[in-house]
Amino acid sequence: LAQRLANTLDLSGSSSDAASVLERFANWRVTLEAWPEYVWMGLGYGRFGHFFPFITPDNLYLEILASTGILGLVLFCLWLALTGVH
Repeated sequence: LAQRLANTLDLSGSSSDAASVLERFANWRVTLEAWPEYVWMGLGYGRFGHFFPFITPDNLYLEILASTGILGLVLFCLWLALTGVH
């Protein structure tokens, strides 16, 4: 686990995971940059790929935020808290 974390945090060219991590960060950036246009209600559930066919958010919370907006993310987090899902 410690080695995996060290590889993930090492973004130098010698890291085997560097390209993957940098791509993931770039996808998160695109998702967060587009999100302010659809703050409250999002893009629409399941429509992320329609708006951004070239990326995947690679993060469930960011995908829910982009797809359903703040309202959807808050409801999702409440559901997680109430059902005890981790």
